[in-house]
Amino acid sequence: MINKLIENIKKTNAPIVVGLDPMLNYIPQHIQKKAFSELGETLEGAAEAIWQYNKGIVDAISDLIPAVKPQIAMYEQFGIPGLMAYKNTIDYCKEKGLVVIGDIKRGDIGSTSAAYAVGHLGKVQVGSNRIAGFDEDFATINPYMGCSFDCVYCYINGSKYAKKTNSYYVKSNACDLVYNKLKKLARNHERAFLNFGSASDPYMEIEKELELTREILKIFLRFKYPVHIITKSDLILRDTDILKKINDAAILPDDLKGLKSKVCVTFSFSTVDDDLASLVEPNAPLPSQRLKAMNTLAKKGFHVGVALMPILPYINDDLESLENFIKVFRKNNAAYLIPGALSLFGSSEISSRIKYYNFVKSNFPEILDDVKTLFYNREYPSNKYQNNLYRKVVRICKKQGIKTAMI
Repeated sequence: MINKLIENIKKTNAPIVVGLDPMLNYIPQHIQKKAFSELGETLEGAAEAIWQYNKGIVDAISDLIPAVKPQIAMYEQFGIPGLMAYKNTIDYCKEKGLVVIGDIKRGDIGSTSAAYAVGHLGKVQVGSNRIAGFDEDFATINPYMGCSFDCVYCYINGSKYAKKTNSYYVKSNACDLVYNKLKKLARNHERAFLNFGSASDPYMEIEKELELTREILKIFLRFKYPVHIITKSDLILRDTDILKKINDAAILPDDLKGLKSKVCVTFSFSTVDDDLASLVEPNAPLPSQRLKAMNTLAKKGFHVGVALMPILPYINDDLESLENFIKVFRKNNAAYLIPGALSLFGSSEISSRIKYYNFVKSNFPEILDDVKTLFYNREYPSNKYQNNLYRKVVRICKKQGIKTAMI
């Protein structure tokens, strides 16, 4: 399935994923009214509104993007009808050729957790048949929710994921959940590349004390699962011993048998300037520390690269800055680079939009009007801006010998 994702990214020239996280108050009134007139103000009516809303989104974007990521909690809150809308959405996305990433992380007791794993990633026994429940392509694992790095641009600011980016929650039963899920999947010979840290950094400062990430990596090793880790922290070097064992022992999915490394590490950057980073990522390890860690892991034989996200408009999105980025990454043995433009959400004082505007006003007042114009009445820069930015990065990466995809 990873091959299909890569193929879709190349076809659309868009290394992005669209979230399908519907809440009723997101759905236009005319869609709600039609659904409620047919099925009443019931769970069935709500689910029908969600389904019609999702269908409209997918129809509009299916030829523009490679993948979607529905968050199951937004559907489960409407009971079985909500789950039916979730399944309809997945099936429709697959009909349209999209890769589906199921956002199914949650906390629960072990047996229920194992059932979730079977329903979403494995197959359930029904008489003489083993049947896939929802049949997503990937799933995410995160031992923490929220983040302590307090990056001024972070989408978490003011979102449903956390009230602010210097707050976080610890999933104290994360190890038990992961153990039960992987035990069930391994028994059924269901293999996958586990994505670790897609929603929250697994190496926040608290990890030094709690070692949840380290314990989960031990579980990955026990059941021989390969792993992709996304982080802003050099604390990952602490776990080099376990990562080396995973790299030696993990079993790759059939469509990834050709990979040389069973451990991939993507380091996240918005700048390589330590002074600028101290302003935009005040509680995160400095870029110089991340670069050193990346170089160290590359020399130990791991597949390492960079998520250059977000590139900061009018600060480091010019050709000279981008060339310097990529030269530095290449010098530190990055094998790939995945670029991404800035996005800004919300309008409250703790939202990413206002927080970022305040950062620009304090440190780069001369570009504040340009930034506000770029994001006027929108959460993302224009397609023209994003395409131009992406093309610049791709040209430089090609010249420097760095891939713009992980594989």
